Amino acid sequence: MATGNLASRLHLLIDLCVRQFPEREEVTLPTKETEKDLLLSLSQVLREIQSWRSEISCDKAVESREETVVDHDESADALYGPDSIEYLCLERLVADLVCLLGMENVHVKHLAGNILVEVSGCLVESGSQWDEFIRLLCECLRLAVIYSFPIPAVGSETGFGSLDQCFFGSDVLKCKLEKANWSTVSDIFRVLRNILKRLSQEDNEEIFDVYLESVNSTLAKVPWCRLDTIFSHQHGSGERNFQGQSGNSEEATVFLGSFVQFLCSMVQQVHVVEDSDDFEPSYLILQKTIKLIPDLLRWCQPKLKSQSGSCMSRYLGHKLLVLMIRLTDKSKIKCTILLSWLQYLQRDSQGFLQHTLTKFKPVQDNCLEGSPFFVSLSDREVNEMHSNHLQRLSVFLFLRCSFTLIYSSRHNDKLCEFDCRKKGMAEMFKWIERQIPGNMFSDHRIYSKKNVEFSASFVRLFMHEVWVIILYLPFVFGVLV
Repeated sequence: MATGNLASRLHLLIDLCVRQFPEREEVTLPTKETEKDLLLSLSQVLREIQSWRSEISCDKAVESREETVVDHDESADALYGPDSIEYLCLERLVADLVCLLGMENVHVKHLAGNILVEVSGCLVESGSQWDEFIRLLCECLRLAVIYSFPIPAVGSETGFGSLDQCFFGSDVLKCKLEKANWSTVSDIFRVLRNILKRLSQEDNEEIFDVYLESVNSTLAKVPWCRLDTIFSHQHGSGERNFQGQSGNSEEATVFLGSFVQFLCSMVQQVHVVEDSDDFEPSYLILQKTIKLIPDLLRWCQPKLKSQSGSCMSRYLGHKLLVLMIRLTDKSKIKCTILLSWLQYLQRDSQGFLQHTLTKFKPVQDNCLEGSPFFVSLSDREVNEMHSNHLQRLSVFLFLRCSFTLIYSSRHNDKLCEFDCRKKGMAEMFKWIERQIPGNMFSDHRIYSKKNVEFSASFVRLFMHEVWVIILYLPFVFGVLV
């Protein structure tokens, strides 16, 4: 299959499908029959692109067996350049599909997202224009965030001093995304996450680096201070204004969940070696994610408090803890950031760090990496298991941060090293005192019994991570005795 005009062929296929469906208007909602026709057309488009991808893959396999060498064609630069027909076709097909992500029909959204993932795979197989595709999709994310949160961002660290300054970029994309909402942003994150899953199966570091560079550049350009205004309206007296401007509170919570879930998946796929360069894409995306943590905690905290016990509050709590755990494992984090995370755990982490370990029962296998939701259990059992799970994650992150401060070689100087070790040790002692209250000298027998109960609970809580017990329990038990 010839791949030289793949973008124009994809655009023609998708345009024939989308053209029959009118642009979304507030006064004319699509009928059930129209949506049904669109779903059928999108399904056909998806199958067609999947067949194209299979053909391209077979052709590449044949070329590989024949050891065909293809010389670089200088005319390709003109064929795929920013002003080329192929680029414009790629831009329009991305804009058309992302526009469908803003629809209310979940089946249309799902199919449009799957088609974007297949287009990505098709371009990866063909070896043409994938870089442009992922940058266009990331640009859609930036514009969707801006249009979804229409609040002037004055003096933001992103450098956007006014509303108009945020709207640079392609007119084609801006036209399609001017009606974007919370749901559109959430679905773009879902598409980017699914593309990431596909890329993780490819043995192509160059493509993965392009993905990370595009995402990192977009996250750096988004005026995140807009969300501070939005969520302060939601949590405070501006609730009615928030509802009218940017959708309801449930959609906002889904957006937060999608964003944190996307960051979790991306951090999990990043691999950083000890001597990695500070300007490598993997290092930069980890540092950008670390900088976003205080914002995410601030935006999610009202949700965690106001929806205590709800599925979404548990999910947000779970994903935030998993994200921070993965970051401590993947990246070199400054001492000040580790201390701020310890303060969050002590103060705001739904009180899980204040609970004693002896109250909790064993948890299921792989609970650290898995989902906290189990539909086959009763409400009481589910709530208990969620509490066990979040308690476990909170303690794990607390231990990771504390021991990093105590033993890490990341300190700037001797004074920093002494101060951080002192603070890490102090946090550890406070937690242990809360776990085993009392004085060993007043009644040594009772105190020893509490020590044994605590140690047994610690082993039970982390029985599926033997290395945690081997690494942390000897130190903790040494402090106790």
